[in-house]
Amino acid sequence: MLSDQTDRSFNQIKQKLLKFGLNRDEISVYLFLIQNDLQSALQISRKTRIGRTKVYRLLKNLIGKGLVKEVLASRGKKFQIESLKNLDLILIEKENELAELKTSKQELLKKLEEIKLGSSKSSKTFYYEGPEGLKQITWNSLEAKDEICIFEISEGMHPFTGEEFAEKMRLEIVKRGIVTRQLTNIQHFDPYTNIQAYIDKHHKLRYIDPDDLKMDFELLIYNNVVAIYTYIDEAFGVELHNENLARMQKQLFNFVWKKAQKMKLRKGGRADLQKQ
Repeated sequence: MLSDQTDRSFNQIKQKLLKFGLNRDEISVYLFLIQNDLQSALQISRKTRIGRTKVYRLLKNLIGKGLVKEVLASRGKKFQIESLKNLDLILIEKENELAELKTSKQELLKKLEEIKLGSSKSSKTFYYEGPEGLKQITWNSLEAKDEICIFEISEGMHPFTGEEFAEKMRLEIVKRGIVTRQLTNIQHFDPYTNIQAYIDKHHKLRYIDPDDLKMDFELLIYNNVVAIYTYIDEAFGVELHNENLARMQKQLFNFVWKKAQKMKLRKGGRADLQKQ
């Protein structure tokens, strides 16, 4: 009987071999052959308690992966492991598969985008609840092709997403080359981010007097999407996918944007009204 330490070691080995693409029965056969050289399919079947027909199939798989080889012995076929270094062959195969996936990714994304655009004519509505729902609405806005227009009721995302998620969003906005244009009723912002590239090149901010337009809900406009949400009192929101609605809301946003006062952005997102 295996000691607890040996048993734990075997379990760790099995978990690692699973990551190499071997299934549990293949692992049982492989480990048995490591411990017992030159075994027949019948011997393997009896010791591992796997049916002999299935053992032949498993051995064929392991031979194909370069981990086991067949040997002609005086009493028929027997099997033994190849060099343990042949696990590198699996790594090479997986690296080749990954390289192929990377090569085909752009073409796949193009095809998927064509499908997406083909279905964009129909209107859709999605409802979200709770903090995780609001995070999802916010993350979805990273699909913006060029900019996100925002009617903002707070100093940033962190009141409902937390600091870590908010910073991750800003990094993605920079990485994807998106610009955010934000309208706010707040006249002063304290520093709130370490992503200075976001502040310098990807964020624009203007102030609108609440007597002219008081914002009680946050509203995002991008592509053919209008997202409306709030985290005050209760957290919920809706995404409205409609090209005509998004176009009209974008026009309204631009109308207000022209009348709004520019704000001076500084380090970390600190902002104040510019002097007239």
